[in-house]
Amino acid sequence: MKSIILQTNDTAITADDQLGQIQFAASSESDGSAATDVSAKIEAVAEAAFAAASHSTAITFSTATTNANAPSEKVRVSNDGSLGIGTTSSSYKVHVNGDIGLTNEGFYGSSSGVILGVDAFLYNDGQMILSHGKFSTDGDAQNSTYVLKGTTTDATFTTIQNNGANVKLASNRSMMFTAHIIGRRTDTINGSTNDNAAYILKGSIFNDGYGAAIVGSVTKTVIAETDSNWDVQATITGGGAGATDQINIQCKGASSKTVNWVIKLELLEVGGSITGYTEANILGNISSTIIP
Repeated sequence: MKSIILQTNDTAITADDQLGQIQFAASSESDGSAATDVSAKIEAVAEAAFAAASHSTAITFSTATTNANAPSEKVRVSNDGSLGIGTTSSSYKVHVNGDIGLTNEGFYGSSSGVILGVDAFLYNDGQMILSHGKFSTDGDAQNSTYVLKGTTTDATFTTIQNNGANVKLASNRSMMFTAHIIGRRTDTINGSTNDNAAYILKGSIFNDGYGAAIVGSVTKTVIAETDSNWDVQATITGGGAGATDQINIQCKGASSKTVNWVIKLELLEVGGSITGYTEANILGNISSTIIP
């Protein structure tokens, strides 16, 4: 069998030493300068010091960018067969450092979350969204689920957040919310102070360019409660535009009691712009006349 062998003459190979490479360049490019430099290369690189019974090697693929830099490594096949894209050290069989996606939005992953299917599933830190198509724009027919957690140490209503962030409400939506709430006292637990509680809050929200509001009243169901001083409620706050409105699921325990709270909040959302009420034209409907 015929073969081409690229080899080094080094007598002692250590980690990151180059064993051989294939370079690609347009050496006759008329523009000269960086245009004639090496544009890409494939290298065999030692991943550890060689020994009588060891010669761990990786194959790397490097490409140059548009700013005249020398080729830098973009893809690596490690000695164990792991594939790294955008990383020189794979932690998995396929390790991608950056966004990934498939055509037609079949799959997309980034630091902001993961999408599966077309308008079908989105997961972000503490939030999951399910939908099946849309009326006119993404998000106007969906169900969002959040897992909130927080702690209270007194009898003051405290907003339980999504990993330190408030739950924002999309504009031009009508929503039904359901909050399943569980609380557990953690500062002291024994036979006489084993405080726990469970509640369900349900209600409807209308949000347009003029701001968000709760429709009617919120229904509260007490599933269990060992301390009647504990309580929960839902409120709406915000600026009324630009998705600055938010829903607040608030809990309170009792004085000198540390209570951990976990909430599963669901928002069933339906969207659609209403003539004269959309955020796009709301400022045009406001007169600049100063009322005395």
